[in-house]
Amino acid sequence: MRDYMTRDGDMVDLIAFETYGTEDAREAIYEVNPGLADLGLTLPAGVTITLPEWSAPKPSVPQSGFNR
Repeated sequence: MRDYMTRDGDMVDLIAFETYGTEDAREAIYEVNPGLADLGLTLPAGVTITLPEWSAPKPSVPQSGFNR
């Protein structure tokens, strides 16, 4: 985990995309930063938040009913 200080106009979705390459990490960011959602969609500048270790889940491979 590492800390990140917000800049004017930052949004959790944008921070997730810039840090992890996808917005999918936003839920993980909210989980490790209780109360972050209370600050609104656009975060005030100067708020220190924790960015968790995160990697995208592996997509599941569909199983076919056929044996080859």
